[in-house]
Amino acid sequence: MTNAGLGLAVDVQDASGSQAVPEPRRIKNWVIHALSRGALGEITVRVVTEAEGSHLNEVYRHGVGPTNVLTFPAEFAVSDLVVDAVPLGDIVVCAPVIEREANFQGIELDAHWAHMVIHGVLHLSLIHISEPTRPRLISYAVFCL
Repeated sequence: MTNAGLGLAVDVQDASGSQAVPEPRRIKNWVIHALSRGALGEITVRVVTEAEGSHLNEVYRHGVGPTNVLTFPAEFAVSDLVVDAVPLGDIVVCAPVIEREANFQGIELDAHWAHMVIHGVLHLSLIHISEPTRPRLISYAVFCL
């Protein structure tokens, strides 16, 4: 886990076994850039296989099969806040889905990774991504590269 110097701790866990996953420092940078300066808390980004992605999507979102990104905002009571960093939540990214989508859409893999990580951070920040805002989000993800 790394404290970003902003009171923000980002933990990247790669359980995917994929060679195409960006380095943890890049994923951490995308998370940091997606949040406003002075953000406080702790975010975990977990990169998973299709099997784990499918399981999480089915159990927690009642979806079928894996999806590109899932977010799980932290749930806690005020009395639980006796920790150094407030948990903001978890972002789960399915590596094989990201790779397929980038290939199918004909976009650079790193750009799609940045887009999906930033998309997850914005969902943790309770921002809903509507279709009209998608082009701006993609531009921002490319900027963060």
